[in-house]
Amino acid sequence: IYSIVFILIYQYVQLFITLKQNEYVKKIILGLSKTYIAISSLKYFMMTITMVILFTFLMTGQIELLYIGAASLLVLML
Repeated sequence: IYSIVFILIYQYVQLFITLKQNEYVKKIILGLSKTYIAISSLKYFMMTITMVILFTFLMTGQIELLYIGAASLLVLML
């Protein structure tokens, strides 16, 4: 059952990334600021890392993963 849930989440993430890439192409064509695009990309990157950490924690139940994940996110933000 975990593999089915993982495959569904993986397909949803791929669809989400494809939609966001199409949005970025439109923004670049329309000439919106590259800084905004970079910040937005970084935001979605951080969200993806957070979701992977939480999903891994839910699959394994090891609280240490949350500590490691929180430390990693802090390092990325600073």
